[in-house]
Amino acid sequence: MSNLTKPTHKVTFRTIDDWNRPVFEDERGNFFGSLDKLFKWGATEEEVLESVKAEDLVYFSRDLDDDPNGGVVQGLEIVHDQLH
Repeated sequence: MSNLTKPTHKVTFRTIDDWNRPVFEDERGNFFGSLDKLFKWGATEEEVLESVKAEDLVYFSRDLDDDPNGGVVQGLEIVHDQLH
């Protein structure tokens, strides 16, 4: 089983990118996001988490500036960022 499909893969909200997509990051530096649920720049974590669910996320890449690689990832869990 790959690291991206283990039963619980925790991701935290990081930012809204230049295309208004919410971006999440896991503990290994992989980025995930929604291609369908878009937000204004500066949207808060609370606004994003009210709308985006784990099943909305696809794999983006390991570099925030890359085009999304796509592909739904099973077993993601969105967790609140304890640092903010």
